[in-house]
Amino acid sequence: MINALKSLKHQLFVLKINHDKKREAIALRESTEFKERYASLDKTFTHTVLPSGPFIWGITMVKNEADIIEQTIRHLFDQGVDHILAADNGSSDGTYEILLELSKILPVHVIQDRELAYYQSEKMTWLADRVMEAGAEWIIPFDADEFWYGVSAPLSEVLRSQKGRTIELTKLYNVFPSIEGPSLRVDPTPHWDLKVCFSRWENAVIKMGNHEVIAPGKQKLNEVAIIHYPWRSKEQFARKLRQGAKALEATDLPEDMGYHWRRNGDITFESATPLWEALLRGEVDHETITWRPTGPLTPIGSLPQEFKEIVHLLNEKTSTGI
Repeated sequence: MINALKSLKHQLFVLKINHDKKREAIALRESTEFKERYASLDKTFTHTVLPSGPFIWGITMVKNEADIIEQTIRHLFDQGVDHILAADNGSSDGTYEILLELSKILPVHVIQDRELAYYQSEKMTWLADRVMEAGAEWIIPFDADEFWYGVSAPLSEVLRSQKGRTIELTKLYNVFPSIEGPSLRVDPTPHWDLKVCFSRWENAVIKMGNHEVIAPGKQKLNEVAIIHYPWRSKEQFARKLRQGAKALEATDLPEDMGYHWRRNGDITFESATPLWEALLRGEVDHETITWRPTGPLTPIGSLPQEFKEIVHLLNEKTSTGI
């Protein structure tokens, strides 16, 4: 009897949370600010016809990621993702051309994002809506520097076995270049900030940074992991910081949003040297660079094909904040 009452109490609690999330998402979509930004995207995004079906879709916004975008996309397909919708935001380094070439041989669907301003929440939500209109079963909002894995099975199998609508990943590990050469090193402590993926729900809203989706059915899951490779070279490091600050300057978002981009927006290739070297030594703090080593790094050589290849090197305990 007591167990039945506890179960009923928990069910009512979950129902209330899901109800509140639904109301929150709908209220945000109906807010004047969100509606105006979202509506403008029909003019600033180009359009393409997407295939219909209960597919697993990856969606992404990219800008100047030529050094990594093909590797990321091919990895997602190796993990069983069915289609990718990629929006290029005015790349000048060949990223857009790489995407077009990939679209000839892989199910990559490429559009252009002609709005410079970094309204990531509205833009990623717009992309998610397009693939849901095509019947998407699962949506993976990913960045070009993120390598998603299923832990004990391919990513597609893990997602299709889940009952929850919204999955918060508890395993995100950062990798960094070595000071001495091209070999990679992994921070064995999970990063504190969440990433999410979700199954179709028509009013879902993806929050800034793809760290949260407002939708019902949330659950934490340790069967999906991300290897995050944010900084690949000093040149890319300096360019990304300048690029992020410029995109935020074009918005009317609060000053504290994206502060780590804004504070480094005037960096040059030459002036980046001390900060870059300090980053590789693990000597920068969270206020300066968000994606940074938090302790001793472990050599891994190159990015693994499967997550199980590096599990023994990682601290499997949940980090603070997750």
